[in-house]
Amino acid sequence: MDFLVEKLTDRDVDFSLKDVKLFHRGCQGGIVKIEQHGDSWALQCKRCGEVQNLWPHQAAAIISTAFDGEKRQITGSGDVIRKP
Repeated sequence: MDFLVEKLTDRDVDFSLKDVKLFHRGCQGGIVKIEQHGDSWALQCKRCGEVQNLWPHQAAAIISTAFDGEKRQITGSGDVIRKP
């Protein structure tokens, strides 16, 4: 699943998936619902219904891209870029 990520806060400390808005690039920008389940997250596109489960190292790639704008590969998934 390829994502477009938007940073929702100006905080630089304790930044998490709760501080971003994700869009599914595969269906041209469907908003992605994010739910935490213990140490992992379940992501589901509200437009097409595709589901992706993320582990902490995968979520870290999304968080880092939201923070610094660098495109990253998400292990076992797709890639993430920051929304312009």
